[in-house]
Amino acid sequence: MCLQRDTRPGSIYRKVRMHTLWLSFTLISLLLLLSSCGNTTSTATQTRQPEKTHSTSRTSQPTHTSSNDTTQTNTDRRAQLALLHNFLGPSGWTWRTSLPDNRLVIYYGNPLSPVMGPVGAYQDDELIAKLQAQAQVYADLDSTHPVVPAFDYVTPVAQPVPMKDGSWVYRMPEDSIEHYVELANSNHMLFFFDMQIGHSPIQKEVNILWPYLERPGVDLALDPEFDMAPGAVPGVQFGRMYALSQACRW
Repeated sequence: MCLQRDTRPGSIYRKVRMHTLWLSFTLISLLLLLSSCGNTTSTATQTRQPEKTHSTSRTSQPTHTSSNDTTQTNTDRRAQLALLHNFLGPSGWTWRTSLPDNRLVIYYGNPLSPVMGPVGAYQDDELIAKLQAQAQVYADLDSTHPVVPAFDYVTPVAQPVPMKDGSWVYRMPEDSIEHYVELANSNHMLFFFDMQIGHSPIQKEVNILWPYLERPGVDLALDPEFDMAPGAVPGVQFGRMYALSQACRW
């Protein structure tokens, strides 16, 4: 009997101790599991972070491109304004030139023909000086119509014989045209192409000179007496130009 009383409490104590150990082990396992899940979540968050950054970079890319486009547009606009300033001068004088408000004093000719007119008869410095002096004479006589000097540069030039393309015209080289366009604009003078089209279609000759005609201070004049009828020879017969129909087609 005594033995039973002595052993039963000890057995109960051992059972409680075993349950406590198992409970502790279970709790530790749960804590380790939760800690492992937390680390896994953190790791997953860390590994996904570059993707989020990359995605943000992608969505911001169009804005970056748009900024570049805006910058390029502004750069192009500044370049265009600088070009206009170069050709028009600080006061933008060509924009305010019109008829009959202004008076045009024009020197005519071709650099290859001294007898055709002043453009071919004088060197650059003398040509500018003479034209400015002549313009001043008119300015002194009539101050109500501001004088604007100009060159009337003949190209193409009608020829008495046909060229290889059947046009009966000689076209001036580009370096000569560039020189006189720059000479005129740099001295606040207008530049006119005086076209003797011979037997060449007017639209063809205008298209050849179109890159120059798009510039400020460069304009077009037509010589109707050199718009030849079929079989007519320039310089022998007079041509004619139907201004209304030609202007409408152009």
